[in-house]
Amino acid sequence: MTEKEVLRYLSLVDRKLTIYVNSGTNWKPEYEEELANIDKELAQLRALIDDEHKQTEETSLKNASRQQEEFIEKLQEQSAAFRQQLEETLKESDAQFEAMMKKYLERNHRLKFIQDEEKRGSGR
Repeated sequence: MTEKEVLRYLSLVDRKLTIYVNSGTNWKPEYEEELANIDKELAQLRALIDDEHKQTEETSLKNASRQQEEFIEKLQEQSAAFRQQLEETLKESDAQFEAMMKKYLERNHRLKFIQDEEKRGSGR
């Protein structure tokens, strides 16, 4: 909707209000025809206003949809980074656990060996 159309709409509304507010007992028959013409032109301009609102709504919806997609992409990126970090942490933890278990088994095996040797030595 152009600036000229907006100004025309406002001018017509102003004229319509002026006729209703100021005519009172000074009502003239030509006001009926003028009001009918004003209403007709306002209806045409109203269609332009409605189109403008529709375009604005569509643009707003597209923007909201784009923002939502960007938000989802960012969440997916963060999730992938977190998953990678978690996998690395789990690998480190598994390696530490495996090293501890090896030490435990080695100590346990040595202890068992020593106990077996002691049993053999005391049995002589």
